[in-house]
Amino acid sequence: MRTLLFVRRDTAPPQSHHEALSRGTRFLHAALTSSGSGEGAYFRSQVRSRLLETALTLHLLRREGREPEWQARLRDHLLRHREDADAFVGLLAAQAVGHAPGTHAFAALERILQDLEYTHGRKRRLLLLLLMELDLVPFDATPLTPDAAEPTLHLFNRIYAAATRLLIARRQGERIDTRPEATFLRETQGARGGWEQQVLTTLVVLMAIGRDLPDVFERGLGFLARHEREDGGMPFCDNMNLWTSALAGLALCEVAPDDLSALHPVGEYVVAQQKRHVEGWSFTEAMLQTDVDTSTQCAQLLLQLDARRYREAIAGAQRYLLGMQREDGGYPTYTREDSSEVTMTANAVLVQALGLGQDASLREPLERGLCFLMARQHPDGSFERSWSLCETYSLFRVLWALSACEDAGVRHPDLGTLRERAVRFLASRQRGDGSWGQTAGEPGDVLSTAYALASLSLLGGSDRMDSAVDYLLSQQDARGAFPSRPDVVGPRPLVFDEPLLGTVFAVMALGMALRGASGGTS
Repeated sequence: MRTLLFVRRDTAPPQSHHEALSRGTRFLHAALTSSGSGEGAYFRSQVRSRLLETALTLHLLRREGREPEWQARLRDHLLRHREDADAFVGLLAAQAVGHAPGTHAFAALERILQDLEYTHGRKRRLLLLLLMELDLVPFDATPLTPDAAEPTLHLFNRIYAAATRLLIARRQGERIDTRPEATFLRETQGARGGWEQQVLTTLVVLMAIGRDLPDVFERGLGFLARHEREDGGMPFCDNMNLWTSALAGLALCEVAPDDLSALHPVGEYVVAQQKRHVEGWSFTEAMLQTDVDTSTQCAQLLLQLDARRYREAIAGAQRYLLGMQREDGGYPTYTREDSSEVTMTANAVLVQALGLGQDASLREPLERGLCFLMARQHPDGSFERSWSLCETYSLFRVLWALSACEDAGVRHPDLGTLRERAVRFLASRQRGDGSWGQTAGEPGDVLSTAYALASLSLLGGSDRMDSAVDYLLSQQDARGAFPSRPDVVGPRPLVFDEPLLGTVFAVMALGMALRGASGGTS
């Protein structure tokens, strides 16, 4: 099933476009790995080291007097890469290695939070907690109290909230092993020793409990030890196999939509990872908390691979999404009680549009979601960035959803205005070398440009596509990969690097552009 409509351009794409796309496709296929459980195959993801987790791991080990050799490796990594850090993380890294911080802590905190559109209060508490734990701000100068954590329903924040209360209680000299938060953290520790498969979450918990819960602490430390990278650093999480696999599968659907047989093992893997009790997906294996983003990517892949073959999983995904839609027509990331977000809503609308032929009852929620999207475009043509650092990402997701709606026979009367604004916005942000940066004035990068090129393809083509394609081709390396400046945030607004994503979205965008140039239609 195809959702894209293109117009034919006057000239055929250069052969180098075909060659680059072929090399990028081979690179992605090389990452395809059989599932250890025997249920299909996934695209192997490996999140790179991040200075934040590296600094916090060093701090924890020093505080507890553990693993001197591991400490030395962490310190060496921090000293080699400190210059790559932003002001906030640079503070933590400097403190962890015993150097004088070069930036005022509260100023750095405000700077990193200034563009955050969601969960501002929650993230302020978490980051302030880290500053307090590393003695970068005095405990008495912080507005945190044991009961300061904001009530929330999704599991990540419930874990952070419990850890926050315990850490502050420990600082105040209270006994923590009998508190209900300690019981909750013990119960939510995963079988592999971590919390929700995340290094950062696990570190915050271990800093909170210390060795007051020795068995829990030792299992958590073992989890951390298994995630050390070859460069001596620590990642945000071990992998994002499920989310990355869904996206890589969608990229390859754009390249060869008529030959999808090689991707059915990925479909089987995705189906096996669906959480049966809620019918959504988490962004990697062994994680409990589901999210709309991963769930919609997985459902879209199944719909495009074979809607009949995967009909039960798809039907469950549609029910999951219906349960997440808010009164304003939009969709949040984790729970219905959170705020609606543009990219989450666009992804849900796309999945409902693809499924409309099989389930006519999806039309009403689809139209509500469409109205939400139409009302959220900024006057300059952009949309909120949410989970992405790139201005072009949310625009791409909205345009993809609208294209699917049109194919399904659903069209909003203001669609023409939205597209005109989108064209003007993309034109105003393109750089002289054909690229786009994350925001105005920033250097161009692969991911921002890939999102923009895909957007132009969805808008029916443009002369600007040629220079965008040329830019992407110039960024391909000898392996066939498209390395990029990172564009993954977790928790918002902290950036981490999943290196496969540059190639995933470059292949997706080049596939869309190539089909547009050859007059490809559904």
